[in-house]
Amino acid sequence: MAIYPYTLPALLAFISKIAILLLSLRAERHNFQTRLFIAALLGSMVINIAEIAVLQKLLVPEHAVTLHYTAHILVLALLAHLAISVSFDNLPEKLLSTAGIAIYGYALMLEGLLIFTSALVAGVEPLGNYTYTRVPGTLYWLYEFFVVASMVAITAFPILGLRSDREPTARNRCKLWVILSTPLAILILTILVLLHLGFRWFNATVTTPLLIALFLAAVGYAVHHHRPIDLNFYLPWSRLKKFKTRLYAQLVGFGRAIPRFRTIEQLLDRLATILGCPVALFGPRAPIYGTPADSPLMRFPLPTLLNISHMTVAGEIRESRPLLYVLMAQHGIATIVPFFSHSRTARHWLLLGDPFSHSIYTPQDFRQIERLFERIAGLLLDKLMQPDLRHISAEAMQSPKSAATRLKKPLPESVAEFEAGLIRQALTSCHGNQARAARLLGIQPNTLHYKIERYGLSAPSTG
Repeated sequence: MAIYPYTLPALLAFISKIAILLLSLRAERHNFQTRLFIAALLGSMVINIAEIAVLQKLLVPEHAVTLHYTAHILVLALLAHLAISVSFDNLPEKLLSTAGIAIYGYALMLEGLLIFTSALVAGVEPLGNYTYTRVPGTLYWLYEFFVVASMVAITAFPILGLRSDREPTARNRCKLWVILSTPLAILILTILVLLHLGFRWFNATVTTPLLIALFLAAVGYAVHHHRPIDLNFYLPWSRLKKFKTRLYAQLVGFGRAIPRFRTIEQLLDRLATILGCPVALFGPRAPIYGTPADSPLMRFPLPTLLNISHMTVAGEIRESRPLLYVLMAQHGIATIVPFFSHSRTARHWLLLGDPFSHSIYTPQDFRQIERLFERIAGLLLDKLMQPDLRHISAEAMQSPKSAATRLKKPLPESVAEFEAGLIRQALTSCHGNQARAARLLGIQPNTLHYKIERYGLSAPSTG
């Protein structure tokens, strides 16, 4: 069967939406918003099927047009609902439910008029020599009103979501939405006006499929990712670009200077200054460093930290771990970074206050900060491996021979023994997976491989 040129936009859009759907199902973030998006995506694929069917003359034109309008009404309702959810944080459930009832109630009325009466669409007629368009019924204006109201909502609500009091990640989702929804809304409204005025040069069947697919790809990326990109960063003249460039330079310079810090307290004090947020480092016994003792950060319960084995960002666990999210919010904690979490003697947790999320929130930000944490882990390990001399009595300290007898082993040998023990524990907890063990220890995989060979360690059996 030959594929007509006018069919290509709808066909390409349909294929691209299959790819978007597969990526959505495999994405890291799944919640109410992503379910709304997937439903809208599936509805838009039905629209493409109807477009292909009418352009390729695979269905009776009346049936294809009815299928197109049925799916189009549903998609508009779902996207309007999703726009409200994305644009407002902590919207009361009652208000969100009321908005949903209003949107879907109106859409359901239109569906009934479309399927069971001719009041909305009275019939179809040829448009050019390649497609068909609707013959408006007496109540077609109800559909036109719904399209206009939906497109205004889809564009205007995310603009309201750009307000400065929101978290940067929430604003970034709205930025992506607004940038691609605005031209789509203009095109659809233009088509609607032209058809209403009797101009029949083109219709939505050919002009909108690829733009809708591009819009859905952006929305899908925004709602499925915890750390969407910030488009302002890619504008050379923007204030954000200047701020991020300066921040990255400070983080790189700080990373290079880490070996020169004599104490962990000095290092973390400098880290707090660069990130502009309070910092506390918790260990098995007590905090090593932190903000004033009366700070909520310092009162975070240690037993909760024992269950955290990977970097935890408060804004990313709202749905998956609500109890921990509430606890972190109560103590003003944006992020918890574990070091050597599977070692009883070396495990520590770095707690970073709320302002951290105002500076670090994009994928590139986290790549920069994770590299820094790897370097901090190295210094922390060096400090932890230093022998504790506090158990040696005053008399022993006055007698070098007695002190040497107590220490029993030379310092390099003690350090190597301690490090080998940490690596062995990490390999055991990761079932011999060296890549995971390297991440757990905060070192590069090739460094871990070298140390395994150096100490003659064997990976535990994974069976």
